Amino acid sequence: MFWIIEKIKNFHEILGYSLFGTKTNGINEFLNIHAYISNYLALQLESISRIIKIGNIGDSYTLLRKYEDMTLISIFLCMKEDAEFYRDRKIEDWPWTIDELNNWVLNKDDHKMASYKAINKYLKSTFQNELIDLLESKINYIGLRESTGNKYTHFNHFKTIISFRGYEKSMISKALDQLEFVLTHYFIRYFALLANAREDFFRSSDYVDYLDAGLTPPEDALFWVSSLLNDILNEVVNKHRPDVASYIVNHSQMQWDLKIS
Repeated sequence: MFWIIEKIKNFHEILGYSLFGTKTNGINEFLNIHAYISNYLALQLESISRIIKIGNIGDSYTLLRKYEDMTLISIFLCMKEDAEFYRDRKIEDWPWTIDELNNWVLNKDDHKMASYKAINKYLKSTFQNELIDLLESKINYIGLRESTGNKYTHFNHFKTIISFRGYEKSMISKALDQLEFVLTHYFIRYFALLANAREDFFRSSDYVDYLDAGLTPPEDALFWVSSLLNDILNEVVNKHRPDVASYIVNHSQMQWDLKIS
């Protein structure tokens, strides 16, 4: 349980660090909202880990729902940025903004993020159906949300307030196994959609390192994948969903190193 939390937390920390110092298109601030989101997700996982350790497993499910929400918001913002930044723009209107992003980031007019249902609908209409269908062919994500996140957030049943302290080991074991399963598959969906939407996020720093050293990067250096993020592909995605890992590699310009078991 704690191994997978730590592994996914490291992914978000690495990604967040690599994106700091870059700018998200469409907002009137020099910041990368995806860097902040990545660090927030890492902190969410740290909170989940600590809450489990003190025995309050029910609340860890509540935070897991927030984790899912933010992963989907992250993908939603990526797609909005990609679809709208260059659309019908005039040079005299520079700097270009994307209202959906800019208003949310700057809290203009108390702008609120789109709902979970609206984001899901948008993603399904924007992404290749092949990828969405592949992800959902083995996992019912709506079912996971209803059976875990909703149950532990809304107190529909008494057992949702149980801390699990003093209860049977079998109950604790079952709850932790379910938590690990749900987190793993929420993350795999996020990884796959992000790799499809913004494969540049997974680029190694070698290209920039060459330039900083005054050297000419190899021609294919822009397509090199960060070794640490490539490890996550093999250790988490490929381990649990080899079909999704293969899809990522086969539909990307990036030079992934997929380990075939």
